[in-house]
Amino acid sequence: MHDTSERHPDIHWPSGFSPADAHSFHRARAVVPGRPERIFAFLTDAADWTSWVPGCGGVSTGSFAQTF
Repeated sequence: MHDTSERHPDIHWPSGFSPADAHSFHRARAVVPGRPERIFAFLTDAADWTSWVPGCGGVSTGSFAQTF
């Protein structure tokens, strides 16, 4: 279901949270100019992901906060 062929060997996912167990899994790489604080704010604002993540049609955080 999920392509994990390029997963990093040093990532040890907790039981039940691996990409193979997830409802969906997305991985992307980019070099983004900007201050780390500003980039972190974008990455943790799940409600706004649809405006800048290609192919993202919606994000549900369930019972978690919209901003982590």
